[in-house]
Amino acid sequence: MRDYLEKQERAAFWRMKQEQDSAQRETSQLVQELIADLDNVKRQKAQLEEQLEYDWISMLKDVTSEEIFTTSASRSPYTFDENRIVDTTDAVAKMKQSLLSHALLEATPCPPKQGATLVSFDRDTVSCRLSLSSDLKTVTVADKNYSYPKNERRFHSCQALCSEGFSTGCTYWEVSTADSDGWGIGVAASEISKSRQLGDSDLSWCVKWNKEHLSAWHKNEEIQIHLQRPSIVGVLLDCTEKLLSFYSVSPETEILIHTFRLHFRTCLFPAVWLYGLNKGKSLTIRDIKRTDA
Repeated sequence: MRDYLEKQERAAFWRMKQEQDSAQRETSQLVQELIADLDNVKRQKAQLEEQLEYDWISMLKDVTSEEIFTTSASRSPYTFDENRIVDTTDAVAKMKQSLLSHALLEATPCPPKQGATLVSFDRDTVSCRLSLSSDLKTVTVADKNYSYPKNERRFHSCQALCSEGFSTGCTYWEVSTADSDGWGIGVAASEISKSRQLGDSDLSWCVKWNKEHLSAWHKNEEIQIHLQRPSIVGVLLDCTEKLLSFYSVSPETEILIHTFRLHFRTCLFPAVWLYGLNKGKSLTIRDIKRTDA
């Protein structure tokens, strides 16, 4: 029942994402059309002003206000079915609450922490501009380059992969962002070029906080996320369902940031990126307790 519920919840969010993307495309097209109409109105206004100055009697005879000011204002802007989305999410939430409150499931933890996995940074991938803590859990921007051993897997920019790679099953980890004001958190295939950044190719997926806004990135395509800056980012990698989900985690709740549908044939590794060269900024993999069903 829990697996079924989670699939229904993911499906609901996926439908919402499709509706929102379609609405954004239609809205963008409408804005372009309205801009063109505005330019047309400005041209007509200039013509009218010229006629009014030099030949206003002819203007009154030949032109009506209805002909002058006809625009696309009568068009109806595209809107996605908000009521249907609300109904769907409410139904899923009620079903989840009902099932999880059932006596048979009282001792069952809520996902995704049941898939919690211990991960740590890989020494061979850490950029020379990052220091690595002794427990391999924290990377920090340094004020100089470290003399790490040469390795073809070492990133050029302030990035690092974890040692653990995943290609099957479902796993979860969390990263604290409290000590960084610009970062990226995600996953990458081992084949990723060490000169590339997270999210700018088809071999990596991530969420980023940069310049006061949150976004999701893949193939160098940005999806803006209208949420506050998360202090903890939870990452749920479901290799069975080919889904990658990011959460804004707090003691009170877990808010879904974004879900990617994955297409890959290799292992994916947890990855992080630190924006800029601000000395002392860091990201830390949190120690979370796994709770098995």
